[in-house]
Amino acid sequence: MRTSHGIITAIMVQKRTSRCSIFVNGEFYLGCSIDIATVHGLRKGMNLTEELAQKLHADNRRYDIKQKALNYATYKPRTVGQVRQAMHKKGYTPEEIEYCIAFLHEFDYLDDTRYAQTFIREYSQRKKAANNRLRIELTKRFIPKTIIEKVLQEFAPTIDTRELCKQAAEKKLRALQSRTPEKRKTALMGFLQRQGFSWHDIKQVLQEYEI
Repeated sequence: MRTSHGIITAIMVQKRTSRCSIFVNGEFYLGCSIDIATVHGLRKGMNLTEELAQKLHADNRRYDIKQKALNYATYKPRTVGQVRQAMHKKGYTPEEIEYCIAFLHEFDYLDDTRYAQTFIREYSQRKKAANNRLRIELTKRFIPKTIIEKVLQEFAPTIDTRELCKQAAEKKLRALQSRTPEKRKTALMGFLQRQGFSWHDIKQVLQEYEI
């Protein structure tokens, strides 16, 4: 004999949302999306069996997981690793996390290659960074190494690292005018190194500016 949670006594649509509240035996039982209630054919007077209750809770949890993942991934561009970390912090299981990542992939909300291409294009122009710095930044965002190297290779022919180093130096020098020549040189060298430029490029730029 199937156990029962009771009789569904009301289903009330929540204001300004696509959710509804389910009442069993006159008491609030569960809030879920209207779609889930429709799929399970929930209606007033229906017996909420243990089997139906388990399916309802499972579907409702999957729906909530997808919504949280969707909200996180659409707030701004994210990587697969960032979504995985965020969902892990919320306490979801590995299986649930992979479920929501598959969902985001299916609707094209996640694409690590596209993310890396956009990041390199924007970051290298904004901060005048070389490949080594870009590798560090992309690694911090959990982009796989294979994707990082592939995308960097795509952009390599279009990037003049010496010119980029020169532009970075020009910008930094404006902020170092008050320092002594020696301190200015040391600060500039450290800055350019942190931005990932090679010693070869740094040396040429220092010579060009006679620093």
